[in-house]
Amino acid sequence: MTMLSVTVNPRRLNLRLIVKILIGLFVVQFFALAAWNWYQYQRFGLTFDFVQFGQAWWGLAHGHLNPYVTNKNSYFYQDHSAFLFWATTPFYFIFPKPVMLMWIQDAALVATELIAFRWMTDIIQSAESESPNTPFSLLATIASFAFFALDPWIYWSMSDDFHVEIFSVLFLLLSLLSLKNHSKTLFLWVALALLSSNLAATYLLGVVVAGLLAGKAWRTKSLAIAATAFGWTGFVSLIHGDEGSAFFGYGYLFAKHTKVKSVGQVALGLLHRPFAALGMLKSHAVNILACISPGGTIGAFAPWTFGVLWVAILENALNSSPDFSCANLGYQNLPEYILVPIGTIFIVTAIRLSKWELVKKYLNAFLIICIFMSMGWAIVWLPKTATTWIRVPSDSAKVLSAVLREIPETDEALISQGVMGDFSLRPYLLGIQKAGNFKILTPHFWVVITPNLGIELLPPVDSEHLILQVASMPNCHVATDSSGVWAFACTRVPGETHLKFGANHMAVPAWTSAGNAGFTVLSGSPRNWYLASSAELQSRSTDNYIVTGDYFYVKKYGHYVGKISMKSSGNATVQLWDVNANRELGVLTDVNTNGTTQTVTFPFALTPANVVQTKLFSGVWPWISYPPPFYTKFVLEYRVIAQPGAEVRVGNISIDKQ
Repeated sequence: MTMLSVTVNPRRLNLRLIVKILIGLFVVQFFALAAWNWYQYQRFGLTFDFVQFGQAWWGLAHGHLNPYVTNKNSYFYQDHSAFLFWATTPFYFIFPKPVMLMWIQDAALVATELIAFRWMTDIIQSAESESPNTPFSLLATIASFAFFALDPWIYWSMSDDFHVEIFSVLFLLLSLLSLKNHSKTLFLWVALALLSSNLAATYLLGVVVAGLLAGKAWRTKSLAIAATAFGWTGFVSLIHGDEGSAFFGYGYLFAKHTKVKSVGQVALGLLHRPFAALGMLKSHAVNILACISPGGTIGAFAPWTFGVLWVAILENALNSSPDFSCANLGYQNLPEYILVPIGTIFIVTAIRLSKWELVKKYLNAFLIICIFMSMGWAIVWLPKTATTWIRVPSDSAKVLSAVLREIPETDEALISQGVMGDFSLRPYLLGIQKAGNFKILTPHFWVVITPNLGIELLPPVDSEHLILQVASMPNCHVATDSSGVWAFACTRVPGETHLKFGANHMAVPAWTSAGNAGFTVLSGSPRNWYLASSAELQSRSTDNYIVTGDYFYVKKYGHYVGKISMKSSGNATVQLWDVNANRELGVLTDVNTNGTTQTVTFPFALTPANVVQTKLFSGVWPWISYPPPFYTKFVLEYRVIAQPGAEVRVGNISIDKQ
């Protein structure tokens, strides 16, 4: 018997064919992102940040060349001087839906990735031509693709509304390549980068650092870029085009938290309190690593990329706001996601061509580890994408879609900020994200409140209190109260210019949170509205909950008393749940008021032994990233159950500190 053996020469492997296949997969990535953003749009996953772009886009398409953003009470350009955004106007006439902006953002991302990928594969193929080593080249090529395709933060960045950072990174990358290759198009890309956002000016300073360190041949152009960036920064400041910059996060750099208003002040603050800055970097070290680890980590120190990278890293990590250093909310960190992979390939290829024989032996193993780490980041964090960004159930999304169609374009809309992105294509829009005064801009206006839907900043009890306030206004009537959506159509009272919404963190109307076995009775004064048990709903429900979803955010341990205004003929059960632990903290059984309205009291204590603090997912070692802290320690929920045959009404629920 003979054995047939086949010997394959790995050097005959066609790397160019593999590169073409991987480029095709980037195209697949674009369509996958586009499909995801469509689903996100359909489920009202666009929030507060999207609105300024959506409203400006609508304004530009309707002839307002200097669009005003009512939600920010300023002109659009004043946020980040994103003048390049004007170029998106023609796309409105192709498909005038908010999701079109998300698709434009997806296209910019994939274009940026493709440019970076081709730069990386050119480096690999150049090394292969000089000193053939196909196994290394194959691994390096696969790693180049994996660094982008498996980085969860890239997908999270493309889910976090629309932002201009990706356009800045695109033209920044082209500027870097043009400077390196002495291209005549250098200042075209520099100009487009600056027009994309005022953030690009700081990124370009990193390009200048790289050029100056590269040698005399790049010095003149690098200094010209520096002059252009400084000049543009001064111009932007002069026209108040940098008001969206988060300078407030650098106030700690001064002895008394000074209101910082410019890049120059930040630089002075670093000189004034350098150890405070080092302490801030130390506190954000884990999240800095989370940003650069999916791209191979060592790329943060490559000659042509480290300047931009460290400008971006320091810009974000020195900001005291945790939102800027967190990879999982980090569209601000897009320069790291794109440039670290390029730097990693640059370094490993340089080592392979060097005389460091001992180190060269382990390059293939290092690339395998890099691919493994990228896969780990994807496995741990990509499954969290949907639960993070989609928080509106399909039935609630259908109700919101109906409300959106019902609101005339010319009427002002006041919308809960967690779902307001889809409503952005209109001239008058305000987001409800905290209690305060809201300016009435039109004779007829709408208020849409969704206490437990979307990525909401306002505590549910505050939203529910706002529902009571609006319902109590004689000039407003309920247009919709279904699936967690409350919509009110209102008429402005003559002489009225503002609505004042107050907060009430510990008292809510129970009728805003009907359970499966409860229905809302809206008759008489809103302060007398209530939830009632329904025999029909009970027959179709498995849990008999009249009230569910009344969430209370509590920040301190201590003794509390719950108060439930209710009327029952028959037995009811009142439960108090620790939402974080998903367990019952206490229960009152056989509650029967014999047909009279009474206030049922429920004393309880919160101690380290019986309640779990809010803890957001931070990954699995070594794939760890710390999210911004949640704004409360404990989340409590009251649930009321009607026993079979019982008639139960629930009015208000509150929690008081004893």
